[in-house]
Amino acid sequence: MLVSAFQKLKSRIRFSIRLTVVAVFVLATSLTALIAISLQYYFSEKMAIEASVKNFNLATGSVVDYLARVNEKSENTLSVMVQNSSLISANSEDKSELRNVMSEIMQLNPLFYALYVGYENGDFYELINLESSEIVRQQLQAIEADRWVVIHISGEGAERVQHTHYFDQQFNLRISQTKGTSYDPRERLWFKQANSTRVKKQSHISLLTCKHLGKPTQ
Repeated sequence: MLVSAFQKLKSRIRFSIRLTVVAVFVLATSLTALIAISLQYYFSEKMAIEASVKNFNLATGSVVDYLARVNEKSENTLSVMVQNSSLISANSEDKSELRNVMSEIMQLNPLFYALYVGYENGDFYELINLESSEIVRQQLQAIEADRWVVIHISGEGAERVQHTHYFDQQFNLRISQTKGTSYDPRERLWFKQANSTRVKKQSHISLLTCKHLGKPTQ
């Protein structure tokens, strides 16, 4: 009887050892697979991040180069323009030549929102590129056929007025609006710091015609 009980106990012990070995094997295999998958995910993610950073740096470099070329071209063009005293003279009533030069500059540089000139007598002349942004068109309540908007401010004190003219691509006038205004370019920092020897760019400021921000060039 004792022999029979001992054999049964021995059989149970052998079964437990086999189960333990199998369990250890399954656990080791699972841990190995988990570690392998984790390492694969880590290195895959690292490679993806490195590739994204590389592509971002390439794209950033291209944008910087493009903006540098645009900036250099615009500065050269504007420097030539400001040297032409007759073109930006405050005594000239006909601004069509100035307007045409401004439009050509903005057609060559579609990123430009507007070009404007402030005068010592307080007059202000601005040409706005409506195709620079849909926000500009909405703010000025321009229609689809409008391509340019001219804002001309003149007068003193209570007689100071703002004339707003809407033109198509060929500068055919569609409508003009007139209202009183207190805007005086002589009070603006960009006017006080501007000079005829070099092109100066201001940090972001609120523009006359729109509430969104822009970076003007004088």
